[in-house]
Amino acid sequence: MRVLLAAHGSPDPRARALARGLRKGLERRLGVEVLLGFIEHDTPPLLEAARRLAEGGGGVVLPLLLFGAGHLKADLPLALEVANREHPQAPMRLARPLGLHPALVDLWVGRLRRRGAGEGDGAVLVLRGGTDPGANAEGAALARLLEEALGIPVLPAYASRARPTPQEALARLEAFRPRRAFLLPHLFFRGVVEERVRGRASRFPIELLPPLMGHPGVLEALAGRYREA
Repeated sequence: MRVLLAAHGSPDPRARALARGLRKGLERRLGVEVLLGFIEHDTPPLLEAARRLAEGGGGVVLPLLLFGAGHLKADLPLALEVANREHPQAPMRLARPLGLHPALVDLWVGRLRRRGAGEGDGAVLVLRGGTDPGANAEGAALARLLEEALGIPVLPAYASRARPTPQEALARLEAFRPRRAFLLPHLFFRGVVEERVRGRASRFPIELLPPLMGHPGVLEALAGRYREA
């Protein structure tokens, strides 16, 4: 069954390279044709790509989205509805976003264990944040899963439009008196996290880990969502 990888889109060339690289990786991994469509900022537009998928007999739409906020609830269903109306015999299955997929939990657990994280340490999981309370809560649930897997406090924080901010979460982490604090940017790219914590005085060392971009766990999670759908 063919795939449409539905990416958010961005003027940032790194975002374009990531989406195109994941498209190729999925095609090799799944052994099926993978189309690419963008919600904004890039081409082909999502609706055009959805029409192409429907014209070819339908398939699975994989959101390249970390959590199920507005784009998953509005833009994707609308594009699929239009394509389905034009090609009613073509099945179109919308997969879940990456969300709490075990591959993403394993990604952060593996990275922290390689850094020697253990008793006495703490972490802040930095999420994009937004106005959708369900998506923000799902991010907090991911922090809880990491805490249970690692046995150290893992506090959620939001880079924008929600609280606590990364700085506020680090201040809360001080109550645990950690030896070290790890900042985990659960974002595709680096940049926004440094801006939020730059120059912050702290009583403990802070180690910033890489973002998600390029990690094979993202491809594993996408393949898992395809198999589900």
